[in-house]
Amino acid sequence: MRFSLLATQKNFFHQNGYIQFEGLLSPKELAALANIGPGRDLFRSSDVLRKIVLSQNFGELARNLVDSKQLRMGFDEVLASPFWFQDKTLSVSACIRGIKVAFLIALEGDLAGTGIVFSPGKIWKGFEKELCCPGKFLLIAYAERTATYVLEKNDPHTYDLKHLGLVFGEFLSDKIHPRLR
Repeated sequence: MRFSLLATQKNFFHQNGYIQFEGLLSPKELAALANIGPGRDLFRSSDVLRKIVLSQNFGELARNLVDSKQLRMGFDEVLASPFWFQDKTLSVSACIRGIKVAFLIALEGDLAGTGIVFSPGKIWKGFEKELCCPGKFLLIAYAERTATYVLEKNDPHTYDLKHLGLVFGEFLSDKIHPRLR
């Protein structure tokens, strides 16, 4: 599914730090994700999730919103509300520095497939009512090409990348955090 981005939508995003989109995930994709999670970086073990988070459509939408030619996968996470980054910005509460944009997509309920695309510098409180429903969510964070892995005590998954051989202060690599098409 290809997403069209209107100038008014892009302006809204830049002015408010977020925008809501319906239909980010199709009913078929939602059904395929029904039994996934919870957890982080599940795209590494799920072909279905990898296809979604690295899709050209999501990549193009993300790049267009933040005016960036190159983005890479930061992380994905299947989680439930309340979110670990509640009352904080994702840009300072995640173990990856250089996150440019994030998608939070409802996987269940009346708003399944609907998502908020937000700036990582936006404090989550204030637009959470847009997706205020219980259930499972997919968080996708896309980072700049020169993003780094850092020790961040607010991130419950800070040490996960150590298992893949990364060290704090290291740039993300294409092998572990692929660039978007």
